[in-house]
Amino acid sequence: MRFLVFTDLHYDAVPDGDRRLMELMKAAKEKEADFIINLGDTCYPKVDNQKNCGSNSKL
Repeated sequence: MRFLVFTDLHYDAVPDGDRRLMELMKAAKEKEADFIINLGDTCYPKVDNQKNCGSNSKL
């Protein structure tokens, strides 16, 4: 069983947030991760970030 664990992505606070997220997902696919675990600090909880939090998220 393979886990990909990450933290402190700060997606919206860095200019290359999209690239970082795509690299993370690419690594998960290449390494055949069974689970992706986010330990927090992905982005600020605001409407602009709902694309990363899911459409059903309550901000």
